Amino acid sequence: LSAFVNEMEKKHPFRCAISPMVKAMFEGAAAYMSFPLRLVLANLWLFGPLLTFVLPKASPYGEAFLSTTFAFTMSGGSLTPNVIPDEAYVVCNLRPSEHQNAEESLKVLKKIADKYDLEFEVMYARNASACAKLDGEEFAYLMKCIRECYPDAGGLPYLMTGGTDCRQFEVLSDSCLRFCPIKMNAQQLSAMHAANENIGIPELATSVKFYKYFIKNHK
Repeated sequence: LSAFVNEMEKKHPFRCAISPMVKAMFEGAAAYMSFPLRLVLANLWLFGPLLTFVLPKASPYGEAFLSTTFAFTMSGGSLTPNVIPDEAYVVCNLRPSEHQNAEESLKVLKKIADKYDLEFEVMYARNASACAKLDGEEFAYLMKCIRECYPDAGGLPYLMTGGTDCRQFEVLSDSCLRFCPIKMNAQQLSAMHAANENIGIPELATSVKFYKYFIKNHK
């Protein structure tokens, strides 16, 4: 079991690729970058393979943008400290990518589990939420509101790598937008769903102004 976990952590078996949403994000970000990065992001036809190789190794965020990600969140064995267990288990939480859905990602996981003669059970599975349309009036209106309320900020598409309740609204709209109008620093980002989770009071006030503008000016 530990050998299985070790192989998963060291080799990262899931396929990296630049999805249409990530492509739009990179190309949009190019305008805000200095020359070397701008050159790379604006020419994905040439530098795409380099990015898919380097980014997963450079940053967990880069890995999440390009492939299915996973985390071992639970483990168990003996119920007492002085008894060797008859069996042990780990729970692996997957976040399927757009290009390697839940079924395909689970096949990769099962293949490695079979290699170590481990039993494999799927507790729950669903594919990644659908991406919002970038050519619709909904996205255009959101960008307009960002420009009005945050004139010093740029707006561009972004792949939401965490799970949200937005998936519950996909039956109502094919353009569900995930956006939070709160400026955050590195410490606040790292503290999300963790110890000392916080946002600044001035940023909270500004976000209220954004929502008021968004609601009042929507036609």
